[in-house]
Amino acid sequence: LRKLQEQNKVTEEEFSEEEPETKVVNNFADLDDFEIISSEEEELPATTSKLLKQEQNTQPEENLDLLLEELKESSIGTPQEQKPYVSCLKRHPKHFDPQNELSKLFKEERKSKKKAKRNFKKLMLTPDKTDWPLNLDHLLVMEKVPDPVKNLFYFDMTKKYSNIQPEYLSCVESNDPNAIAGFLQKYPFHVEALFQLVLVYQMQGNFEQVGSLLERMLYSFQLSFHHQFSPIGSDIAMDISLNQFNKIFYKGLFTNVDCLGRKGCARTALEFVKFILALSPQEDPLGCLFLVDYYSIRSRKLSYFLEFTDKYMEEFYGFGELIMLPSIMYSIALCKALMNETFECTNSHVSRCSEVKGFSELRQQEASVILLCAVRLYPGLAKALISKLFPAFQFGEVDYQTFLGNTQKTSEIYASRNEELWKPEKISSWLKACIEKSSEITLNSQDFQDTRFSELLDRYSHLDSNEFSFDVRRVIPEDMEVGRRGPVGNLDPNANPFYLFFASMLPWNYVNFQE
Repeated sequence: LRKLQEQNKVTEEEFSEEEPETKVVNNFADLDDFEIISSEEEELPATTSKLLKQEQNTQPEENLDLLLEELKESSIGTPQEQKPYVSCLKRHPKHFDPQNELSKLFKEERKSKKKAKRNFKKLMLTPDKTDWPLNLDHLLVMEKVPDPVKNLFYFDMTKKYSNIQPEYLSCVESNDPNAIAGFLQKYPFHVEALFQLVLVYQMQGNFEQVGSLLERMLYSFQLSFHHQFSPIGSDIAMDISLNQFNKIFYKGLFTNVDCLGRKGCARTALEFVKFILALSPQEDPLGCLFLVDYYSIRSRKLSYFLEFTDKYMEEFYGFGELIMLPSIMYSIALCKALMNETFECTNSHVSRCSEVKGFSELRQQEASVILLCAVRLYPGLAKALISKLFPAFQFGEVDYQTFLGNTQKTSEIYASRNEELWKPEKISSWLKACIEKSSEITLNSQDFQDTRFSELLDRYSHLDSNEFSFDVRRVIPEDMEVGRRGPVGNLDPNANPFYLFFASMLPWNYVNFQE
């Protein structure tokens, strides 16, 4: 009995020695310390675990709980900060790099390479060209128009650039692309000469060479950027009609979008489209609104496109709904159908169309309701689209009403560009079913009229549908100077007839038989 009592006495003394250590509680202890305490509780008897729990509930922890409750109440009482407004044309530098998109498409990891330290803003449009020279003798300069309201930029010639202009003009007057190519060997970053060769190779269908020349041209433009101008900036207005260099910059970006689309880089092409729109969002001289929907759907940025259509008119015009544009209305219907994977046209959709009062309500409807109303409001676009998908389909003679005037130009542009988006069988069949049921719809013309938007639609009457087609262009463009006939022929009429026959088949060669 004495031995047992002595053993119990020892354990009590050990516990009393360990007890003072547990009285001091560290409020900033790590999780590992708490886990050790919990494991010790399991090993100790029930009486000792109760003592530990009582000692853990000390006054500092009670004060900490009260402090947390006060902070919680104060956070509830204060209003939450509103998120900053994000422009519908916001751009990110990484989306300007087509190699990033290609590596994602083919699931390849790009090896990190040591690159020279350079100004990333200047290389944003051509991020992979880090080995090209920075100091060029024949660069342009970007100037800023003194305007207190907005930043308006334009390109102009430097003294060194103007010194080589006579030599360039003599090459243009020769009507020989080989003369332009020889000129570029001496001045490889001359933007006007590069643009002329881009047009030549574009007519030949050599888009690989077109893309290579465009990279050099955009690289040269980047080195001329003003310090306040950035491809991701918000206040970067530029007037395309101010001079020839502004026009070349616009057309170069626009042609680059087409090349990116042909390479399968739809996401990068969308970023360039937003950049062009940001230069002149209200005028939109090249019709980039007809490209936003196409590249958004191709790159599966469906949520962005719907957000874009919600914000664009409010941000840049302050009135109207973008869904009023025929192309946008058809694309919104397609976008919603792809998001919900619903391609059905039922009688309930037809009956719901008559309940829609105006474009703002139409924007909230289902995909089939929007497409039915689109066919009813803009039958010309549906006819142009269905004729490409089902050439033998009879559209039918129905008394359709057009609410925004002549939409023939916009219908041709949309059908030539977006034909491939509507080609899948389930989508084309859905369009066909909506066209067949559209004759049963009655809409109030007063709910779908806006004279201001008619003026907006007329701005796109100057566009050429060939600029939006993927077919190789056969007509000489207006901007092409080297291929037009001059006063003197460039082929000797006394040369070999076989040589003259094949040489004259090229659009920039001709024989002057007047000599």
